[in-house]
Amino acid sequence: MQTLHRFSLLLFIPLWTLGCGMSEDPRGARVGVRGTVLLDGQPVDRARILFLSAEGENKVTATGSIVDGFYNIPAERGPLVGKMRVKIQPDKIELEEFEAARKGDLRKRVPVETITIPAKYNVKSELVREIQEDETQNVLDFDLESKPK
Repeated sequence: MQTLHRFSLLLFIPLWTLGCGMSEDPRGARVGVRGTVLLDGQPVDRARILFLSAEGENKVTATGSIVDGFYNIPAERGPLVGKMRVKIQPDKIELEEFEAARKGDLRKRVPVETITIPAKYNVKSELVREIQEDETQNVLDFDLESKPK
């Protein structure tokens, strides 16, 4: 009986790992994207970039951090090929960072500095980009303006 159990495990484990190795997204190919994000000519820091399907349900297909004006999302976490709506959102302060700024004083007020991203790039984003299968074509730079010209 134990021999049969061990034999079935020997068959199951390779088949299971083979199935787990397939990370293809059923919605299509994912690709890497990278680029810069400026706001009024200055690098955006402490923000997130989100790629959402432009058609249909507007679901987030990829997200990445923007640090010192740069972002880089590898293919395994990248957006799907096709038309994407893009949102730029400010990051919130991390709890550890907040606690470190308070230095143990629970009554100490800590100023939370976040950048303000205009709605047309954020919650009401008008940014749309075509994501290509060829990753060399997916250098997407964004030069945002907070004040109309």
